[in-house]
Order: sequence, then C-alpha cells, then structure tokens
Amino acid sequence: MTAPHGCGITVESGQTVEVVFKFKASLAPGTYFLNAGLVELRAEGEVFLERWVDAAVFKILPGDVTVAGPVDFSIEPSLFVDNLEISEKEV
Repeated sequence: MTAPHGCGITVESGQTVEVVFKFKASLAPGTYFLNAGLVELRAEGEVFLERWVDAAVFKILPGDVTVAGPVDFSIEPSLFVDNLEISEKEV
C-alpha cells in the first residue's frame, strides 16, 4: 500500500518505525512473496530509500474454500513510530 500523494509522515534520524499489515489471505493454494519499500517524496518525485524484494514468504495450504476472480484482502494497516501508534488522520 502506498499513501496518497502528499500524505505520509516525517521520520527523524534515530526514530524507530514499525508497519504492520493484517490481511485476509483469500488466495488459491500456493507460495506467495511480499515486497516492501521505503520512499521519500522529493521535488523531483518519489525516490526509493530502501527496497526489499521477497521480504517475506507465506504458503496457502489447500482447504475447503475455492477462490476465483478478484480478491479483497481486507487489509488493516497499522503504523507505529517509537512504539506510539499513528492514526490514519495523522498520515
């Protein structure tokens, strides 16, 4: 997920940031990989400060549910700076 243009937070040197994504894994059985990145908004546009390819891997096991068509992950993101939760209104 990316914040809408013009939204985001300012992080100072030495601060700790934790991002948590809870989601409903309504996917077909298989192995999935997650990518992540940290972007800075500059006058010339977005610049990647960090980028992690295959940052995490998870497996969906076969079950009783059949998945077909578009998927709604029902993502619930949380953001913490120095262990304090930042609300969506502050981003």
